[in-house]
Amino acid sequence: MKITIILMLLSFKLFAQIDFPQDIIAKNRIVKASKYLVISKKNPNYYKNPVGLVLKAESVFDNKGRLVSTFSPNGAVASHFESIDLKQYYFYKDDKIAKMSRVDFDSISVEYLYFEKRNLILLTKTNNKNERIGLELIYNDANNRKELKRMEIDFHNTTDLNHYANLYESNITYSKNIKISKQSRKLFSVSKEQLNIFKSSFEIEKIENELNEIKKGIAIDVVNFETSFIYNKQKQLIKEISVGSVIEYIYDKKGLIKKCIDKRKKYSIILKFVYSSN
Repeated sequence: MKITIILMLLSFKLFAQIDFPQDIIAKNRIVKASKYLVISKKNPNYYKNPVGLVLKAESVFDNKGRLVSTFSPNGAVASHFESIDLKQYYFYKDDKIAKMSRVDFDSISVEYLYFEKRNLILLTKTNNKNERIGLELIYNDANNRKELKRMEIDFHNTTDLNHYANLYESNITYSKNIKISKQSRKLFSVSKEQLNIFKSSFEIEKIENELNEIKKGIAIDVVNFETSFIYNKQKQLIKEISVGSVIEYIYDKKGLIKKCIDKRKKYSIILKFVYSSN
């Protein structure tokens, strides 16, 4: 069985990347942001162009400042396979993201369905055979549209013989300039009837009911973790704190991220950002 792992330097959320504020990107007419890993002179690649830097990711924006694609060289790795490039494409409708496509070993598409009355977004994830392999629910605050909660179930390996699925949940709280995300990953047994609902239904209440039923069960495996996000007066993310890692973000006068430093116990990772404008 082939297992694909997406390499995320700053986060292990699926499809996650640095959050580039749309208004800042549009104001500065940015068309591309390149993220580089800063390496030492001891690295054999140090003198390759650009000197001292290794490209980790590129993000491309449209004239409205919206993210339209990302590219990560060797960003996808699979067991028993050499790493390959990871590409993601974003499509919009009425100024809202409608679809995201990821291309690596196994292409995945994510469609966004908005339920305005519930302040809820349903994400359906399908593989290259157009088979649904996952669902995600995003709950937002009715007053300020801030994200409050996520529930995601991944059943891409779930079958009649393997009736287990991973359930991811995050609960977000806000206090002044701090956002705290408490996250968990739990492995549950899923019935054939529940799996059929997850694979075909678009009824929010039915999906929620089944997810809540699963949560009432006993998890086979549990992993909990927490991340704190600290913002300055300009509402810029300046620090991200999690177990074993403290990431500091540094901005230029235009409000663009120019560097971030991921401080670990025994070493630090430094990332530099370079922008192209029209």
